[in-house]
Amino acid sequence: MGITLAAFQIGTGTTLFLTSVMLVMGISKPPQHLEDEDFAVVPLALPIIVGPGTIGTLMVWSTELPHNIERLAAFAAIIAAGLTMSLFLLLAEGIQRRLGHQVIAMMTKLTALVLTALAAQIVFTGVKSFMAY
Repeated sequence: MGITLAAFQIGTGTTLFLTSVMLVMGISKPPQHLEDEDFAVVPLALPIIVGPGTIGTLMVWSTELPHNIERLAAFAAIIAAGLTMSLFLLLAEGIQRRLGHQVIAMMTKLTALVLTALAAQIVFTGVKSFMAY
């Protein structure tokens, strides 16, 4: 298809950046689908937690791992992250009760700021790679 890694980095970074800006601004509602719109393009088997930004980031990062031991470590980290996410989802109600709505909103905005910086870095790396051609 002729899609370069630089183009993929810019696209992924932009998607992540838009998602993180929405989180910082407190926009959590996804856009509504029109009744006649075909949304079958999105695989229903993908969990909501793993969106296009996450998948794109993992694909970009996987290209930067030259050795099998690094890829194995990354795979272990992804499994650990999945197990941690499962644990947090199981304990989410209790965590929310203990921390309260305001603390969770503050933590969401702070982590979204870090995600914004990560997204910007991915875009900058893509632009730098594109300019090197």
